[in-house]
Amino acid sequence: MNKSGGRLLAAALAFAAAGSAQAGVVISQVYGGGGSAGASYSHDFIELHNNGDTAVSLNGWSIQYNLAPSPAPWQRTALSGSIAPGGYYLIQQASSGVAGLPALPAADAVGTIQMQTSGGKLILVDHNGALSGACPSPRIDAVGISSSATCSETRPLSGVLTVTTAAARKDGGCNDTGDNGADFETATPAARNSASPARLCSGGLPQLRMQDLALDEGNAGQTLAAVRVLLDRPAGPGGVSFAFATRDGSARAGEDYAQTAGNASIAAGQSETTLNVPIFGDTTPEPNETFFVDLSNLAGAAGADVSAQVTVNNDDMAITAIEAVQGTGPVSPLNGLPVTVEGIVTARRADGFFLQSGAGSQPGPAPSAIYVAVGFAPPASASIGNRVRVSGTVVEYAPIGQAGRGTRTQIAGSPLITLLQTDQPLPDQVRDLATVASGELERYEGMRMVVSSLRVVASADGILDEAQARARSRGLMYVTAAGTTPLRTPGIRYGDPFPPGGDVESGNWHYETLVLDATSTQSYNEMNLPEDTSVIDAHGVVDFVDGRYVLLLDSENTPDYGGFELADGALALVPAAQVDLTDGPGVSIATFPALRLFDATDAAGIAEPVLSVAAFERRLAKLSLAVRGYLKQPDVIGFTDVENLATLQALATRINADAVAAGQPSPQYAAHLQEGNDALGLDVGYLVKTAEVLPGKPRVQVLQVAQIGKDTYWVGADGNTSRLNDRPPLVLDAVAHYADGLAFPFSAVLVSQHPADGIVANDLAGQQVRLKRQRQAEFLAGYVNQRQSAEPNTRLAVLGDFNAPEFNDGYADVLGVVAGAPSPDETTGVPGDGADLVEPNLVNLTSLIPQAQRYSSFLDGLGHKLDHILVNEAMVGATSAIEIQRARINAGKPEYLREQADSPARESLRDPSVAYLIPPPRADVAVSISHPSYASPNQSYVFTVTVTNRGPSRARNVGVGFALSSLSASSRASGLDAPSGDGTPTFANAIFPVPAGWTCEDPLASGEQNTFACNAATLEVGASTVFTVTGPAALVPNFINYGVTLAVSADATSIDTQQNNNSAGGTIQAVYTPGPPDPCCVVSDM
Repeated sequence: MNKSGGRLLAAALAFAAAGSAQAGVVISQVYGGGGSAGASYSHDFIELHNNGDTAVSLNGWSIQYNLAPSPAPWQRTALSGSIAPGGYYLIQQASSGVAGLPALPAADAVGTIQMQTSGGKLILVDHNGALSGACPSPRIDAVGISSSATCSETRPLSGVLTVTTAAARKDGGCNDTGDNGADFETATPAARNSASPARLCSGGLPQLRMQDLALDEGNAGQTLAAVRVLLDRPAGPGGVSFAFATRDGSARAGEDYAQTAGNASIAAGQSETTLNVPIFGDTTPEPNETFFVDLSNLAGAAGADVSAQVTVNNDDMAITAIEAVQGTGPVSPLNGLPVTVEGIVTARRADGFFLQSGAGSQPGPAPSAIYVAVGFAPPASASIGNRVRVSGTVVEYAPIGQAGRGTRTQIAGSPLITLLQTDQPLPDQVRDLATVASGELERYEGMRMVVSSLRVVASADGILDEAQARARSRGLMYVTAAGTTPLRTPGIRYGDPFPPGGDVESGNWHYETLVLDATSTQSYNEMNLPEDTSVIDAHGVVDFVDGRYVLLLDSENTPDYGGFELADGALALVPAAQVDLTDGPGVSIATFPALRLFDATDAAGIAEPVLSVAAFERRLAKLSLAVRGYLKQPDVIGFTDVENLATLQALATRINADAVAAGQPSPQYAAHLQEGNDALGLDVGYLVKTAEVLPGKPRVQVLQVAQIGKDTYWVGADGNTSRLNDRPPLVLDAVAHYADGLAFPFSAVLVSQHPADGIVANDLAGQQVRLKRQRQAEFLAGYVNQRQSAEPNTRLAVLGDFNAPEFNDGYADVLGVVAGAPSPDETTGVPGDGADLVEPNLVNLTSLIPQAQRYSSFLDGLGHKLDHILVNEAMVGATSAIEIQRARINAGKPEYLREQADSPARESLRDPSVAYLIPPPRADVAVSISHPSYASPNQSYVFTVTVTNRGPSRARNVGVGFALSSLSASSRASGLDAPSGDGTPTFANAIFPVPAGWTCEDPLASGEQNTFACNAATLEVGASTVFTVTGPAALVPNFINYGVTLAVSADATSIDTQQNNNSAGGTIQAVYTPGPPDPCCVVSDM
């Protein structure tokens, strides 16, 4: 198991901290555009720089490269030789092959790595062994070349490189703070080798700064205010010297502190000193007061920050324990009251920080930590590890409209923050995996915690830049310790207000679903982890945001930073499974929802996103990959969010061309789309496969494409009349052709129903959304019912984006209405909506998907499915099987995949689905009988029955019926009853061996002793089964007069291509003269 992450990153940061400006060898420049058209150089290159004061041997070292989030093996180039102080070392890599470009200077090492222009990660190590994992350690240096890089020093590069730009370490390679994002800049490539002029990093003066301080005044005597004076690196020869003096602010020398002045120094090789100022203690309540310590006559160093502010805090107040503020319930017993608390700062957010009781505190029934809401970036006094006093008001906080999902207890109201001590040990971390798995974390709210094992359910949707077809991660992932994917259940979302006047249920919120928040980290604030990634020993603070408990990962600045580890095992992209083709291919119909495919042209009068040409081409490339490699080129694809016909046709053209270029047969997709009423111009449309299966016979022959409901109006909850269907349903009537001449007619209705945005509020706007969704469902149900009534044999599929789950969501049962199985009126938020409008009902193919897999996207960490494919009974009756498959390429996948043109992933928010409508197999089931013409009454009669499948496919559910009789031919022909004494042989008198693989009725048990049937599940092409029907002729009533007759017929659920050979019959007559057996004669073999 390969592991990477926090602990390894901590080691890397420790290494970087130990070696600052003069540490040693660093990666100083990276260029990945070599050999491309318009590139600055013919080859990619990596440049190293020696920041130290002594030469460094590179013998046995290597530079290793991997794509940003890739699990692929690391590529490496071995190094040799040495690098002088301030010297450079040039490593040439691969070329994209364009001739005539400037060559690199003579390389010090040559490799064959083909780097991305703007992507990947580089690691410099002092060995030549193959690396493994996402961010291996220990290492000499690392550079994350793009924002999606999973390995870097602190933060990866934020910019995007081109074929004419490189990532260059600032100050000629000397800038090394251990943060790629701060140390590198985008610059014109300028490759330097060992012959280039050296850039020594040891020149220049150290930078000096002073640290502000706050401390309690005490109740008596004196307390020393220790003001720290710091250098960014050790002082050089001769040290650093300066003069210092105190200066009044609101505090007064002689009353609040002792006037102090003098001279001080920092010795050579040292990097800090402390200036002590006495503070006078008292017991008089008073405001906090400040004074300053100023430096002058600075020698041996430079600095702009040469003054420190000292805050003398009033400590004459009552302190409330944090546990008393939190209480043991979900709401603080002191809610709304002013309090003053003390604790250690354990984590910071953009608008506040967490405060926990000191080291050694043990978890009890109430949390020992609390959030302090400042409203903006917390001050430096609230740095991690500082002990502070906070005075403010206790508040139970929840975002507007979400109080029903719970609140976070916090101190707010412009809290007063007083620094008491710095560099304090942090409180111990809690370990309680069982409670994490249950989701009941109230008793740990705000506290430090280590979670030994979490499984990523999905990455949260990122911040989308639609015009550039890219997104930035928000650094949030949904995780669980329970091991299963949480799914949405019927009813409204937990915590939402109930619609009035109904018996509406509330869905399962799945408390065990947590949020893993990386925004506090420097290296991983945009972290995206794929589904099923294991996060091991995640260190952080328990928060509560938007109804979910959150593990806010520790910042790398946390003194006892433990980080986390990642275990490989993330789910790869999963194509839709190909169905069993033994009986021939089924008709495949797919739906690709939530696409929002805009083009690169600005449409007049529409406020739409306009894609860049590059972004549009990338989206087409990704969709082509999805259709060809993951949906397997379905016969029909319904896209629910496409700007216009030209855009859809551009996609068809791209798929067709890419298929040919990849050596695949071209589907020859043709686009069908009609403009609707959507404000952004988005419509629904089909791609239809028209590649010929026979001369003049396309795979899918389009009979008609018609839009319905474009001019249908409705009256809203506000009493206004408007068009009902923003994206009107599109009906396709078509025939699928097979190479053997079989035709399969079908019809499809493609929909994109109104979204549920705004449905929650019990106001007019919320009622409007609920009612519109219901009216659209009723309109669609009406069309389906009318179509089935007028054309009962129509094979109908209704598919697309219903923007509704397969069950009642508590506001409207959209799928139930369309399928003809609506929920009762009182269980939804729309009055009078329980009418059954469809007969016969439709079948939602979502019901065929295993329960644990019924999702195509995520909302609030819960999987749900809003896109569906429904079929009617006529379709079911016309098929031998129907299957539905999903391509797992979008839902919950990391955002960095959106920009990868060579991956189909994250092109939509939802996974596409494909249904396979499998016609019954075609098989010619033939029956023949052979038997002797005569049998002696004292012999046995013998019939040999052969059932053969002559193809072209295997026969399914084959049945063979047998009937014995002893009527004369004339009696049978005249329809007369058997004469007195005449009868039929019983099976008690007949011996009937049952062939292997067949089951036969017991004729005696059924009472029908002269007839019986045998059945087999399948009969393969070319296979024959032989039945022998025999018995003593003497036991056949009137055998001497009429003989015995056997009639046989065969049937199957497969389509019989030759029905005139499905039955046969034969008669054996009695013979009176003994003699040799008559030759066998075949009575019927059709």
